[in-house]
Amino acid sequence: VTLSVTWGLPQFAKIVAFKLPPTAMDKISRDALAMFDKRFFKPSDLPEDKKANIRKAFLQLTRETGKDRTFSLQFRKSKTIGANAFALPSGVIIITDDLVKTSQDLREIQGVLVHEISHITHRHAVRAVIQNTGVVLLISLLAGDVSSITSLAASIPTLLLESGYSRGFEIEADAAVAVYFLNKGWPLKSYEDILMRIVKDPAQSGHSDIFSTHPDLKERIERLKTYSTSAE
Repeated sequence: VTLSVTWGLPQFAKIVAFKLPPTAMDKISRDALAMFDKRFFKPSDLPEDKKANIRKAFLQLTRETGKDRTFSLQFRKSKTIGANAFALPSGVIIITDDLVKTSQDLREIQGVLVHEISHITHRHAVRAVIQNTGVVLLISLLAGDVSSITSLAASIPTLLLESGYSRGFEIEADAAVAVYFLNKGWPLKSYEDILMRIVKDPAQSGHSDIFSTHPDLKERIERLKTYSTSAE
């Protein structure tokens, strides 16, 4: 059981996630976004020219890092979540007004967007959902409660919203930022700075701890510094 949960399920989730058809990922994403909009989000009130500049930069990022996938960027406002960004399996990335306002320049936002693009290209959200439902599935099977298994499909949007990413997924997404920035000749300090602001400052990161599953901030910053050192 232990081996199945710690090793088997993640490997199984990775295989399945990359075999899911786009229609399945679209359905998961639509349901999740509908739940986001109902529970947390309101329409963005950012100036249109500000959003246009970010969309232009986002388009360039997806061309260079998106691996021929289709992406879209949406803006939302949320007092509960604060400064944050989220990636849905279909390729939709949501960025909050507070994150844009917290950033000091476009480069910082680009770092966050590359991080979220990496979550999508590696199918982290779908893998997280499969791993979470997989654990419940295994427990249900061992308990003989087969009838409860059929209800798991309805829980996918909630799991996507509330489970968060594992330490390994966050490290993988941070590594994508490091590779992109260093290939561009950009210092990683911009990304480190916005991480410090949105994770360390409760006023900037919102009042909800639903999405607080990121690895320790100090660990993430130190890991990013090792990329910079290796490139020198």
